[in-house]
This record gives sequence, structure tokens and C-alpha cells, in this order.
Amino acid sequence: MSSFTTDLDIRLLDYAAYLLDVEKNEALPEDLYDGEHWQLNEEFDYEIGVKGSGKTIHVPKGYITDFASVPKIFWNIFPPTGKYGKAAVIHDYLYSHNGIFSYKDKDGIWQTEILNRQECDAEFAVAMIALRVGWLTRRLMYRGVRVGGGWTWKNYLKKQKRVVLDGVHSI
Repeated sequence: MSSFTTDLDIRLLDYAAYLLDVEKNEALPEDLYDGEHWQLNEEFDYEIGVKGSGKTIHVPKGYITDFASVPKIFWNIFPPTGKYGKAAVIHDYLYSHNGIFSYKDKDGIWQTEILNRQECDAEFAVAMIALRVGWLTRRLMYRGVRVGGGWTWKNYLKKQKRVVLDGVHSI
């Protein structure tokens, strides 16, 4: 079964983070320091399929996420950083890369896989199972990405071109 193979180490991008980043001359675009975005302090890994498959999605250090893109009206019931938070980071990463990820197979050869939107959403559901998210929450979150994720997916497709050459992708 799919599993998370590293811990999620993040920092909130708020005004305090902005001041620190400006001081270090490492500031990101100001609109990201809204208290609703988070940045990974370390790489975050999620292995798809059976343990030891090597089919791992590597979310790089520095990646920025908003966790689950839940409308604010529902935050009391489904906060963006709920029990499903790690699954949301993987889902955000897959969407922002148009479902493309590369990994080394068991023989050490780089492979590239491209998941369509439905497969990305299904992997979100599988990741929530790995996190032991309850059935009802899992079902509602999955339905939410199926209903509301189309616009985001299409927006990323417009912004980025897919180029896959010899197991290496650039976006």
C-alpha cells in the first residue's frame, strides 16, 4: 500500500516569515505571505503502490502549498491542514506539475510517469487511506477535488508545457 516515507517539515508563510526572509534577502513574492501558504523545509516523499516499489513522488525542499484548497466557509469542519494535510501536499504537487513525476526504479534507471487528473485525484484518496482519514471525510474531500479541481488543473495546463525526454521532465 502507498505510504509516506519522510516526515513533513514546513513553515507558515506569514508576515513574520516575510520579515525574516527580507532580512536574509530571500523573500518570495509578497502575495505568498498571507498566512495561508506553507513552504517545505525539507524534501517530502510519498511512495506509490507496494512498499519498496521505488515509485516515489519527491516534493522538493522549498515547494509552496496551501494544503487542502477548502473554501473558508468550511474551514471549521475541514481545515486546510487537517489529518489529510500530507495527502493534500502530494495532490498539490501533482497538480502543479500536471501529474508528471520522475523516480528511480529498482534498477536505478530514471522513469517518468504522467498521471491524468483523475489519477491524481485517486492518489489523493489512496494517500488519505494511508493517513487513516475516516471514510466520510475521505469521501467528501475526494468529491471536493473531483468537483472543484478541474479549473485548477486546466489553469496549470495553460501555464506550463509538458516536455518529457528520456525520463527527465522540465516544466
